[in-house]
Amino acid sequence: MSKKIHLNENMLSEKEKSLAGLPYLKTVEELVNGRFKAREILYKINNSKPARFKTEKYLERENLFRQLFGSVGKDVEIEPPFYCDYVSSII
Repeated sequence: MSKKIHLNENMLSEKEKSLAGLPYLKTVEELVNGRFKAREILYKINNSKPARFKTEKYLERENLFRQLFGSVGKDVEIEPPFYCDYVSSII
């Protein structure tokens, strides 16, 4: 039997609300900074040249995905263009 947890929305940060699927204000500094950081990383990813597997350029792009996602598995390959709104909140 699962227990329902009731959240007091007033006690959550705007980021916590967004991650919980609740209405949130996207203009708070933490979320604005997160979107800006994501756009900077995505610009580098989406403007990178194609890279052969395990070359220096390939590893650089893999590192950019680590910065974006927080962590990734081994030998990640996502072809640009790739889009997202925030850093480290992709599930």
